[in-house]
Amino acid sequence: MDRSHAPEGATFPVKYGGTPVADTNAEVGQRIQEKFDFYIVALTFTILGLSVQTAKFQQSRVSDALELLAWLALLCSGIAGLTRIARTALFYHLSHVKGRLERRREDYQVAALEGKTAVDPDTGERFSPKDEAARIGATVELGDQRIRRRQRLLNALYTVRGGAFYCGIVLLVIARAYVPFTNLLRSTR
Repeated sequence: MDRSHAPEGATFPVKYGGTPVADTNAEVGQRIQEKFDFYIVALTFTILGLSVQTAKFQQSRVSDALELLAWLALLCSGIAGLTRIARTALFYHLSHVKGRLERRREDYQVAALEGKTAVDPDTGERFSPKDEAARIGATVELGDQRIRRRQRLLNALYTVRGGAFYCGIVLLVIARAYVPFTNLLRSTR
């Protein structure tokens, strides 16, 4: 790769064994989080499916109720995880568009400071870069509000997914251990 014409401070992905290495730690973290999200959702539905297939009811009302609650918790965790994965793409898209608009606004602000006028390429009309920067700024603010709401939603889904997953696992373990444990206590008397 010829780097003689590269801007100062530019980074290039290096390949080890044919796999590109990320340019930034943020990209690495993002990829790890995405893989973790897929793994947890798959694990959740796998555990749910296996627990449904191997359930033995009518041994105890307590264990039956705990088993059903475990299924409900695992189902909620899986659905929250799937929803989070589906909505993450829109979050990244909105963040990307916001970044592009911010760069355009900065370009118009610089043009306004330099006393330049802007020309619409479609109509040939001249317009004020300062006014366009202000209009883009308002759009960026609206987009920023949407991004913050989306981030809160993703955080809430992350919390629900994790909490419901752990509750489901604990309830499932208790449900499966309840009858053998109570039988063990009865036999030692």
